[in-house]
Amino acid sequence: MNKAYLGALLIALTATFAAAADDGALKDGRRDLSAATNELHDAVNNQILSGEELANQTYHFSNEGLPATTAAFSFKLHPWAEYDAPDNKNATIATIMQEGEKALENSKSNPPDEVTEAAVRARAMFTDGKIDFGPLDENQAGVYNYKETSKDLGTIQTNDFFKVMARLMQPKLLYATIIHEARHAQDHQDGKLSPQQVKKGEVSAFHTEWAYLETISTNGQEIATTWIRLDDLAKKTHNPLAARAANYVFSILALYRTKGDEKRILEYVDHMGYQENGGRVKTSPFSS
Repeated sequence: MNKAYLGALLIALTATFAAAADDGALKDGRRDLSAATNELHDAVNNQILSGEELANQTYHFSNEGLPATTAAFSFKLHPWAEYDAPDNKNATIATIMQEGEKALENSKSNPPDEVTEAAVRARAMFTDGKIDFGPLDENQAGVYNYKETSKDLGTIQTNDFFKVMARLMQPKLLYATIIHEARHAQDHQDGKLSPQQVKKGEVSAFHTEWAYLETISTNGQEIATTWIRLDDLAKKTHNPLAARAANYVFSILALYRTKGDEKRILEYVDHMGYQENGGRVKTSPFSS
């Protein structure tokens, strides 16, 4: 979808978590990106988060702030290293693409057709130079840019912040945004994307994104434990990078918990503030 209308993967949080971002973690002007990255890396290396602390939080994880659902999680402890990109380097689009596609290939279950179609579309767009990072608003994950009156395939942009975010989590989770936008691109080519029917387009893209997460995840365990760790790290260090990363993972965890039910996904879309005819009310510090 385009910037003016359908937007991108919405990284909005619930009102419960919106207030948390106002404590300065996202607004500390004294921190530049490089300093924040180095500080966070040091915190991780110094093992600020103990295994015991994470285990305690894991088993006391609650549903507060998540969309209503009957889904339940069992958790296991994951070492921090699993969430770092290779050699702890900033990611490229190629890195995110490769890790997402590898996750699909290694999955114990076959991805549904909608995911395969979106993945094929994404790969073709990447090959054609139609996926790249972009100078998006800090609370925007990505956008699909296209001309409403044209059938010409548009372009996908993901937030420049994804380059650093890949240091903090498995890049395959960032690929969820590319899958989301690729679904919009496919719907556009199929004549199904309309700025007048924003919610219909979002339900389609979020459902495909959910199906991707369902395919690559073990009952949501990786997503949940990643969020718990990042949220705790953000609270302990007040590091803006950790806070933004935690918000991103929280949004896909909330989506995962809809269990792919279209009514629940529509509630999710409504909660994120999407409105018909291109309108949207921002409901949190992370939105598009």
